[in-house]
Amino acid sequence: MTRALKIENLAAIDETAVQVLRVISLHIGSRDSAHINYTFIAKSLGIKRQVVASAVERMKEKKILKEENGKLYILNSVLVQ
Repeated sequence: MTRALKIENLAAIDETAVQVLRVISLHIGSRDSAHINYTFIAKSLGIKRQVVASAVERMKEKKILKEENGKLYILNSVLVQ
């Protein structure tokens, strides 16, 4: 199962954000949201935790991600089988 963003709502993001979004998407899986561990993402990508936090903030500003009750949601996404 793969998660895809709807094209009409796609916003440009940098390469780091793309990689962070990929890991978040894999972690969320078929659910609609999940608690995300920035340290885990940083270790899996070989980058610093602050870089992950900054990428997540940029994606929240562009309305790609939404945080609610400590969970992250990927907005405008669909599951593709």
